[in-house]
Amino acid sequence: AGHLWAYVVGPQLVQILVKAGEQAAANSLLFQAAGAARAAPHASAADAAHRLRVAANSLRLYQRHLLAAYRSAREAVEAAGVQGTPGEICSNLLCLADVHLEARDPVAALGPCMRCLSAAESSNLLHCRGEALVRIARVKLEMRDLLGALQLAEEVTPQLAASGSARLRGDALMVQADVLFELFAGCPKGPESQRLLKEITVVLVDAAAQFQDVAEVNSLKRCHYLLARSYHQLGDQHRRDLHAKLFRTLSDFISGRTTMTWLQLDLKTQDAKSVPDRHSSYASSGDLQEELRERCPSLAQVLDLSEAQSSAGSADFSAREGGWPRTGLFDETNRTEDPDHMMGEEPVRRKISLVLGDVSGLYPLAASLGL
Repeated sequence: AGHLWAYVVGPQLVQILVKAGEQAAANSLLFQAAGAARAAPHASAADAAHRLRVAANSLRLYQRHLLAAYRSAREAVEAAGVQGTPGEICSNLLCLADVHLEARDPVAALGPCMRCLSAAESSNLLHCRGEALVRIARVKLEMRDLLGALQLAEEVTPQLAASGSARLRGDALMVQADVLFELFAGCPKGPESQRLLKEITVVLVDAAAQFQDVAEVNSLKRCHYLLARSYHQLGDQHRRDLHAKLFRTLSDFISGRTTMTWLQLDLKTQDAKSVPDRHSSYASSGDLQEELRERCPSLAQVLDLSEAQSSAGSADFSAREGGWPRTGLFDETNRTEDPDHMMGEEPVRRKISLVLGDVSGLYPLAASLGL
């Protein structure tokens, strides 16, 4: 159990941070997960490598390093033909489809989507099937098959209530909204165009609620931008100003121009859901620190390592803390605050005994690999 965080929790946290727009923390935690993956049990080595690859490719896609993500996913698909599980094959095929969609090549994305759909249906992987269908709807939209894309997105959205995540449901709703925007662009002004705009706002409000529940910040920002534009054309100035303000707030949050954390952002609207109250328990408190240390001490330790590395490299990032509960493993001694000073001198290697062995506080990857 001591190694569970290395090949399960670590990569999952990286993906969550990427979706929340926290690139600095995601980069820091990714290096630590990569270093600790070497300490995973032999029986779990293949699964650990796969989870780490998926997390790394999600970060590459977010940073638009498409060639690196494509090579990694293609290599995994070719190697998984002999020993890979259907779930691993589907996840890598979906990554290939995402790369092609980001590169505006829907024809090339169709092949991985169909292969993933076939593998998911044969293995009864409902979540992967939903992921493939949403991407196929996106491919149809990019290929200008608007009615086909709308029909597929509307058919798959109710199915995702049982087998899909909130993020996937939001993606399916965004496909519907994009199709409706294309139809609105070719519709003459009149009652029909107004009806389309009202339908667009309904879909976007539902999509924003899904993205907000899982802190999908970039998609949520786009929803509020489109809602502001839609309400402006409908003449609803109050809702236009409200969503424009939320868009500005999220833009400042992503770019780091604000020191507020996600839980401190006021994202409540009259026509969109807010973050559930149960998430308020994640605010920084002494009870959370003690509970984390008791239930998963290794996870508490790796979060402290990530926090220490990020704060040592950026004073601005440390000012935004509040998402990570400190467990008291590090103090402020021997910690360099000047990023330029850190780049010019040998980093301080403070070793600490963890479940997986002695790990350096500032560069655990090198320490874990024995470099």
